[in-house]
Amino acid sequence: MSTREASAAAKPPSIPAGLFETDQLLRRWGGENRRYINSGGIHPLERIRLLRDGAVFSAPAPEPGEYEIIDQILATSPDDTRAFIIFWYEPSRTVIQKANVMNRSRAQAYNELKNHLSYMKGRLNARGVWV
Repeated sequence: MSTREASAAAKPPSIPAGLFETDQLLRRWGGENRRYINSGGIHPLERIRLLRDGAVFSAPAPEPGEYEIIDQILATSPDDTRAFIIFWYEPSRTVIQKANVMNRSRAQAYNELKNHLSYMKGRLNARGVWV
């Protein structure tokens, strides 16, 4: 194996260019959820559970922002996608720690992430959030 091949083989997995903006939006959403914990009101992750269970919140915003749209999408997403996105974008763990908790290699975790990002991108685009 040449030095170039060894270098390419050692390169960590990355987010494909077409999914990068989706990843960045979900990172901001995850960070916002973390900041919200001490701000009072309904925690965004609890809001997802309540929306999934059919809750209706009074005085909804006429045009939900991107984070609310993500919450709504996750409330109606398959369980594995919802659980993965919530877990992955909780910012307190490194990628390696997340992969270890999921009992996957880093490469396997990134492959799974790519699948869930593709799903989220499609759902976000369908709601008018172009990422």
